[in-house]
Amino acid sequence: MLGRFVTYRRPGSFFVDTFPSLADFPLYNMFSNWKKIGAEIHRADSEVFLGFWNQMVKEVEAGTAPHSFGRDFVQSNYKAMGLSDLEAAYTLYVSNTYY
Repeated sequence: MLGRFVTYRRPGSFFVDTFPSLADFPLYNMFSNWKKIGAEIHRADSEVFLGFWNQMVKEVEAGTAPHSFGRDFVQSNYKAMGLSDLEAAYTLYVSNTYY
């Protein structure tokens, strides 16, 4: 994940980063692969985030999760707030308190 971050998330990695209006320009999108690469990065990163999430869920179910925001968040009614498991996984990871 860190390799993807370093390679693709620096400003200017894609021409569309410099000129965001190109994102809606069909001719540019026909010749550029930025959307395909972005979807691949999202898929790969989602697997990592969901791994953290699933580990925390298992620990909560087993009663071995340490007291943390992550444990409280898993036990909360996050779905009632309209969050999917993937969105909850991103929240858990970004909070950096999954352990």
